[in-house]
Amino acid sequence: MGFGAALLTQGTLQNNSNDSLSLPVFLDWSGSGTCPNVTPAKLSLTFCHNANAQGAGSKGGVVYTVGNGGIKWVIAWSNMENDANKVYVDITDAAVDWSAVKLSLESSSSNPSPVSKNGYTTTATIDADKNLPSFTATLG
Repeated sequence: MGFGAALLTQGTLQNNSNDSLSLPVFLDWSGSGTCPNVTPAKLSLTFCHNANAQGAGSKGGVVYTVGNGGIKWVIAWSNMENDANKVYVDITDAAVDWSAVKLSLESSSSNPSPVSKNGYTTTATIDADKNLPSFTATLG
């Protein structure tokens, strides 16, 4: 698609649920960053994920446990050089299969369909074609 070098991805996590979220897993496929360890109920937190040193991209994922930990909120993003930006979200009560998440992310879009499971709904959007995109993922 001819987009330039990716520099970083800014993520906003909106926890509209009545449960706090705890971060058990942060995965870097390309680039690096950190994410808030706890997101209290009804609050939003922002983080940055930097592209790798070569500027080829920022691609990563996080899993938050919801409440007592039985439900997991999965968020993954891709901001790679010469490719459209993508985001993926899911809600699961099973172990997270990162290979499957990565495949789902690759076939996702900048505005995937909402996911409703286990009493929660999640949505996400990412700027489709910016080198410094922002994404927002919401759990409610």
